[in-house]
Amino acid sequence: MQKIERLRPRLVRLWWPTLLLGISSAVYGFFVGKQLDPNFATTLYLGLVVALFFLWLLPTLSYLGTFLDIYEDQLVARKGVFGIKRVVAFNHIEDIAGSVARGLVINVKVEKPLVLKGYPKPKAIAAKLIALAK
Repeated sequence: MQKIERLRPRLVRLWWPTLLLGISSAVYGFFVGKQLDPNFATTLYLGLVVALFFLWLLPTLSYLGTFLDIYEDQLVARKGVFGIKRVVAFNHIEDIAGSVARGLVINVKVEKPLVLKGYPKPKAIAAKLIALAK
């Protein structure tokens, strides 16, 4: 079983978390050398840490944990921070469809369809998977 390719969602998903990282860095850089009230400083820095954890670190880790591995005989889809994994063999696939609105939809026998959203060029990916499944 040899891996053919690893596909990831569009990097645009990290636009807002990266913008928040830049804004938080600018706010920290503005206040870091100034004499502040201790309560205000504690609240400010704790707020920045909490915002960066929930709005930058978790989305970034979620993006890094989301991918589709294409092997010779199966697909392995992994999603999210905790890595919810789904393995689909090519001989269990009934239909593969790709559209910009719905994403990549892989209908599997007896199971729920595997829907992959946010991947670039879903029609081209569907055509490639159809060629591999034959």
